[in-house]
Amino acid sequence: MDDASASFKLYSIAAGDITGDFKPINTERLPSYTYCLRMVNNSDQPIIISYDGLTEHEYIRANRKISINSQANNVLANKKSFIQGSYASIIYVRWYKFQGPTGSVYLMGYNLN
Repeated sequence: MDDASASFKLYSIAAGDITGDFKPINTERLPSYTYCLRMVNNSDQPIIISYDGLTEHEYIRANRKISINSQANNVLANKKSFIQGSYASIIYVRWYKFQGPTGSVYLMGYNLN
């Protein structure tokens, strides 16, 4: 098999840097096709995630995480189960309701090399 799976660089943003406007979590685009995303809200406030910087896509409660998988058991075999639009994506975050948060928000995942 020519393709290999690897975790990509861990990205984070401090709670104090997040506002009511969408801010990027990852400052550089994702390196290659992603088939698993994990977002961890390690803050004391709920957050909203956007994949385009405009639209509200995910809600994550305080001190919770979400994982998005796209048929991870089938990714390498057919390359048709990647998270749509993941190549070169920037993931954005904003507060659901701003109340002086503490903590951090993390983005991690796996991609095809």
